[in-house]
Amino acid sequence: MKLTSCRNLFSILLVFSLVLTGCSGISAQSTGNSNFSAMKVEAESCGYGGEIRSVEAVDAYTVKFTLCSADAAFPQKMTSPIMAIQDKDFLDSHKGDSLLMTKEMNGTGPFTVITNQKDLPILLKVSPTYWGTPPRVTSIYFHWYENATSYQYRSLGDVLNTIDPAALEPVQKDTAFTGIRHNPMNLVYIGFNNKLSPMNNVAVRQGIAYAIDQAKLTQNYLASGSETATQLVPSFLTTGRTSSLSWYEVDLEKAKATLESANFDFSQKITLAYVDESSSLIQNPGWIAAEIKSELAAIGIEVELMPLMKERFDSVIWNGTAMMFLDTYKAQYADGAAFYEIPLLREVRRFGDPYSTLQQELYAVQAATSTSARQIKFDQLNQDFKDLVPFIPVGFVAQWSFFRNTISSASTNSSFENYEDLSPQTVTIQVYEKNRPISLWPSDETNDDTFKITRLLYDTLVTEGYGASGLQPSLADSWISNDAMTEWTFYLRYNVNFSNGASLDANDVVASFAAMWDASSPNHEGRTGEFTIFKQLFGEFINED
Repeated sequence: MKLTSCRNLFSILLVFSLVLTGCSGISAQSTGNSNFSAMKVEAESCGYGGEIRSVEAVDAYTVKFTLCSADAAFPQKMTSPIMAIQDKDFLDSHKGDSLLMTKEMNGTGPFTVITNQKDLPILLKVSPTYWGTPPRVTSIYFHWYENATSYQYRSLGDVLNTIDPAALEPVQKDTAFTGIRHNPMNLVYIGFNNKLSPMNNVAVRQGIAYAIDQAKLTQNYLASGSETATQLVPSFLTTGRTSSLSWYEVDLEKAKATLESANFDFSQKITLAYVDESSSLIQNPGWIAAEIKSELAAIGIEVELMPLMKERFDSVIWNGTAMMFLDTYKAQYADGAAFYEIPLLREVRRFGDPYSTLQQELYAVQAATSTSARQIKFDQLNQDFKDLVPFIPVGFVAQWSFFRNTISSASTNSSFENYEDLSPQTVTIQVYEKNRPISLWPSDETNDDTFKITRLLYDTLVTEGYGASGLQPSLADSWISNDAMTEWTFYLRYNVNFSNGASLDANDVVASFAAMWDASSPNHEGRTGEFTIFKQLFGEFINED
């Protein structure tokens, strides 16, 4: 068994006494509850298009996930804020409806909601039922930029988050704040549809790659502090990134020669589709598109720009009618595989026909049983991705949190801030975010502004630490896998209570997961019913019509 985290157990039973010491093994835990009826949800087979075969409560404090294929990064996926655990009875009584569960919240996290009224800040206070170390901050007010002037949020705010790239410079120059950059979990890229000529020719894609100046695009058009993508995995992920690998250097002569060797027709027009509105990652997409057009014109390629509204853009991309397109995506967990999983497996239709070689290499990465073995597989995957050029990675966009200088102990991970560990001069802090959450139950949401609040109200089995601390236990205090990485077992903490007084058990974990995974569940409601991030993490639902 592969041991990811271990604990010392001393269990005393009525008849037998078994002492478990160190990390040599972990037995099934005694529930102490003879009335516990364990739940199990499973797929009929692995042909439905998802990663999970079954999730089951082994006993009251043990949950096992059985997978359809090996996944060395499975614990990292469980850190996603959508993986919040809810009391089964509460989930059933509210039928998994996110809006109903926002009106009457029930969590295990360090904070609880005191007020949540439209046009007013959301106020959180420390939860009296929290199982962990109480936070030093006792009250947090969440405000939103649309309801405040620049003066208000910079004069009254203690933490400023999710700032548009255009507004970064004045905040960075404000000596009252210190900026901390999050590890970048996103990518701006130029995509190709390999079903459409001439993008079905790898030499054409390579020729275009030689002409695109990624560093110029990143430095001139992405937020301050963004990182040029010299490969698909960003530099902070040491496992997954190949240190010796770099992308195609800009070489216009080589670009032309490569295209000519592919018999490229320079009289044709190449279309470039893009979303004609700003986002948190790209402030002026039209400027980037115009720069790409100019760079390709330098080697004789005529580009026709296709500015589209978001809904129309998505339709064009999913229907495969755009030769080339400018887009972004967010990797959903802190592992190199996350930057491959979405484009190669979950949203492969965007790029035309699957790249089967790359898919098999990604599966090999996830089946490797050690960090060193994974890196060897990653090195091959990274090189072959460069050779095949399914798309051109442009840059990893910097996203910042700014802390007033009266706050100490501030740190960030890829998405969040360590509010639980802050040491402010007062016990109340004022936080400014970009968008007010629509709901405060996270399973069917996609917005980090929402998750920055919900992660304080609800706990996941595992959490991403701050700085370089890696994975940390949360509701699960240990977890193990089998040698094949196809079974992951999580051991829950004892004596954890929800704010409604219910005790945490393994059925709560199964029910929370099934509400997203099982389309036939009465709790498969959420807010939109799409459960987008769940699909990006694990693939399709079971029992879907």
